[in-house]
Amino acid sequence: MLVGIRTALFLVVGLISRVNLVSHEQLVGFLGLSHIGILHHLWIHQFLTAPLMHGGVAHLLFNMLALWMLAPAVEQTLGRGRYIVLSILCAECSMVGFLLFNLGTGNDGL
Repeated sequence: MLVGIRTALFLVVGLISRVNLVSHEQLVGFLGLSHIGILHHLWIHQFLTAPLMHGGVAHLLFNMLALWMLAPAVEQTLGRGRYIVLSILCAECSMVGFLLFNLGTGNDGL
């Protein structure tokens, strides 16, 4: 299911930017994680949407390949509920780490 959600989001972002409804940079700025979005605009949704964003086709393909290869074994070991909690916890910790390690570097977004 995660593979489908991430692929769909990637395709929707690409389609919206392709038909010039909104620029790609504006979409990434709104959905991706940034200090400006979190601290100035209070866009808390970025903690949920940023882990689903991908920088390009290769990034998406390799992430989905890793999920396809590793997720079933981890889910079988932990159980579905604990696997989902682990996935969300890892995604949120990476977002907090991104914000902390990039604070004051001028790298405000994905």
